[in-house]
Amino acid sequence: MGSNTLLMLALLILCFSVYCKASEAGLLSVITEPESIEVWIDNIFSGLSPVLDRKLAEGTYQIRLVDPVHRLSVSETISITSNKKIVLEKKIGSRFGSLRVRSYPEGAKVYISAELGSTPLSNEFMNPGKYKLVIEHPKSKYLSTFHDLTVLQGDTVTFSDTLKKETVWNKKALIRISLGAGAAAGLIFAIVEHGLHKKYLEQYRLTGGKEYHQSSDKSALLSLFGAAGGLTCIVGLEIVAFF
Repeated sequence: MGSNTLLMLALLILCFSVYCKASEAGLLSVITEPESIEVWIDNIFSGLSPVLDRKLAEGTYQIRLVDPVHRLSVSETISITSNKKIVLEKKIGSRFGSLRVRSYPEGAKVYISAELGSTPLSNEFMNPGKYKLVIEHPKSKYLSTFHDLTVLQGDTVTFSDTLKKETVWNKKALIRISLGAGAAAGLIFAIVEHGLHKKYLEQYRLTGGKEYHQSSDKSALLSLFGAAGGLTCIVGLEIVAFF
């Protein structure tokens, strides 16, 4: 048998061996939502999803899907059969929740403990939990709003708010004006009654009339009440200003 014949025979055997191995292989496709998820086959990185028609020898494999953004991984065991195609479809959830906030007018600051940004705002990395949301526009003529919200894992919370303009005669302003007027009236009343007290006391000293003595005591008491009322209104002003 010549050398050429031996070479041809070796090539035929090699081709037949490759064909047999190829015929024993199966196909694997991995499709995920969202895409670009890392696909690991038996701890060997095989690319980002979707991975299509990957040839694998017959056997059992451990498939691990890793989301590097949300730091999540999902594992599954599959069996590859020769000349058959396996399609693995997985939806990878998020361990975070999402928050979307809109306001009219736009450009309002959004706070949850710290500033998250300005409206319109979208944050896809909210830890699940309960929050107190504050929307505050940089223009002081708009009133800030406060809201309680709950963010669940994998859910999206959408919030929209129309900011109201602050009016000149709002409740707080009316309370402060009333307290200011009360403080002024109380102190003026106290000063007037104190003057009458001194006047009646002087008349009593000159004439000895009991009616002047009684009027003097009455004016002194009214002066004390007026001063107390005025001081109470001043304290109220400070409390309202604080809140």
